[in-house]
Amino acid sequence: MQLSTYRAAIMGLAFFSILALLPLAGTMIAQSNAGQVVSSIKTGTNPFVMIYDPSNGYIYVANFGSITISVITPSINAVTANITVGKWPGIILYDPSNGYLYVTNASFGFGSHAVSVVDPSTNAVVAHVRVGLYPLAIAYDPSNGYIYVADYGSAAVSVIDPSNNSVISSIPVGKWPIVIAYDPSNGYMYVADYGSAAVSIINSSTNTVITNVTVGTYPGNIFYDPSNGLIYVANAGSGSISVINSSTDAVIANIADSMKPVHIFYDPSNGHLYVINRNSSMISVIDPSTDSIIAEIAVGREPVDVIYDPSNGYLYVTDHGSNAVSVIDPSINAVIANITVGANPGDLVYDPSNGYIYVADYGSNMVSVIATQSNAVKPPTTSTSPLPTAPTPTTSPINKAQSPTTSQPASTGATGIEFTPLGIALIAAIAVIILALIAVIMLWRRPHPAASTLSG
Repeated sequence: MQLSTYRAAIMGLAFFSILALLPLAGTMIAQSNAGQVVSSIKTGTNPFVMIYDPSNGYIYVANFGSITISVITPSINAVTANITVGKWPGIILYDPSNGYLYVTNASFGFGSHAVSVVDPSTNAVVAHVRVGLYPLAIAYDPSNGYIYVADYGSAAVSVIDPSNNSVISSIPVGKWPIVIAYDPSNGYMYVADYGSAAVSIINSSTNTVITNVTVGTYPGNIFYDPSNGLIYVANAGSGSISVINSSTDAVIANIADSMKPVHIFYDPSNGHLYVINRNSSMISVIDPSTDSIIAEIAVGREPVDVIYDPSNGYLYVTDHGSNAVSVIDPSINAVIANITVGANPGDLVYDPSNGYIYVADYGSNMVSVIATQSNAVKPPTTSTSPLPTAPTPTTSPINKAQSPTTSQPASTGATGIEFTPLGIALIAAIAVIILALIAVIMLWRRPHPAASTLSG
């Protein structure tokens, strides 16, 4: 089919513009049913991902629309600092070897295509590490101390040496690497190549790809199950969960899940896997001993994230389109409560110091605090003092992984990384920008677009 260059660019731009809006549809649904939150913590624009830093007990919030990281002090439930990083801060990784936080910045401008390095002791950026195009995922390898960054736009993985905060290697992988996870059983890194329907396996001792495993289409989440040592891959496009035996690097099972699985979570209390299905408002429960779905749990609209509370054994699910958190009792695999929070809740983090769950309300620029013993939103103490801002850095790690014991403390990448629908929105937004630039360049170079064609 022949299309004019101008028409192709504009059609592509329109298509990806619509795609970018779809995952954020919850932002545009009626807010009248959002309910009342007693109180919440004001953050920057679009709080996206959070982590708990075990070294100081603070919670760090990446504000996707504000080029900042908000620092929450849980003892007073207030933001006590804002750290300026790069544009579109996405994932935060905690590096246990030096105590620093590594923040991926996926967009243009200050800190573009870079990883910002934050020193939590001063809440200042100490370095910007230039990586490939659109870094979207990050993981820590405890065997060599290196940090691995999936560069979505470069089809590569950048390897950072934290001792000098420099890139020491760039490893070619498949198309659109979107997720990266560390397997402690063999020391390999597993990379989901979203555009290649494959998983690239990296030997971190040589920093080379040793094999590519074909899975379903649009793999968007990788999870390592500590109970059996298997790797589970959620394939949103083909509606399946691929099971990889890491000792043979082969797919040994495919679990059918036609409801677009996007996120896998492990419940340490029963050993089951809980799979978020983006388009069905359902959670599928998998028994790894049989690799079969044993239950399906109805939750709110557009479920995004899930977390385990070790104090009561319940699972908490953010319903992005319902402005609520569903509470699941795993002993009966049923929802026992619904908690109204802010607009378009996304990421969750559990604070072991106080037992509270923190909810990033993407659409209302807030973090809701849930006291889980009462399943109510806990009103925080507000601070009236001005917020210090970190200084501008003079030089150019949170992997949102599932923790099997404390539900997402600051992650070291040991059990995988989630890529939620909000993360898909990030990719779509990047596509919009790229196609917009292409359209502008083509219009500038070819004032008569109908005169040229593009094969499609």
